[in-house]
Amino acid sequence: MSAKKKETAQPAPRGYFHESSRPFTSLIFILPLLIAYEGAILALGADAVHNAAAQWLQNVLSAIGFGRYVLLPVLTIGLLLGWHYASRLPWKFSPWVLPAMFVEAIAWGALLWLVYKGWSQLVGRAIDVPYDLAHLFGFFGAGIYEELLFRVLLLSGIALIIHSAGAPRRASLVPVIVISALLFALAHYDVATSGGQPFSWVGVTFHAILGVAFGVLFVLRGFGITAGTHALYNVLVMLLKV
Repeated sequence: MSAKKKETAQPAPRGYFHESSRPFTSLIFILPLLIAYEGAILALGADAVHNAAAQWLQNVLSAIGFGRYVLLPVLTIGLLLGWHYASRLPWKFSPWVLPAMFVEAIAWGALLWLVYKGWSQLVGRAIDVPYDLAHLFGFFGAGIYEELLFRVLLLSGIALIIHSAGAPRRASLVPVIVISALLFALAHYDVATSGGQPFSWVGVTFHAILGVAFGVLFVLRGFGITAGTHALYNVLVMLLKV
């Protein structure tokens, strides 16, 4: 009798979708990508491919007096830990979640690659992606730092501002996702960075579609799945050229 009462008093177990969307789990999931990217930056030196979003974030840190590059990955880790703490979520971690997250990220990445392939055939033009090791590691950085900048900081920040102004949380998500997607798209072109691609409406439109997809995925599935999907999508575009 007492054993039965004890059993019913226990909280219901959380499933995969809850576990995989937590910031702490996301941090553990993206750590290999973070280590690989930062390690490549150190190992390859002048030949390394620096992600633009990472450079922008580093410039902000330098402007406020934190010039050492190592502080950027530390900031990333600290931000995810702080987010998890502020959410008052348990610090438990289930290792079985990681391989499932990898499979899910591959599935989403493959789906986005199919969208890219269809778009390229529709407009008769594909993105020219160099095929080398430096760019491969650079794509890992894109998955982490572009999602950190455009989804965790900008999307969440704009959503907080709009919600604070009195807009319902769910109603504010649509314009916020669109705004962050447009900023994400423009960041890939020479209107935003000297190292970007030549501006074209076709390219910006496609990257805006990608940005909306990543925004929706971030809202529904959290940072880890979105960052992993972004990185793996870029790798698929490089390896499976249209």
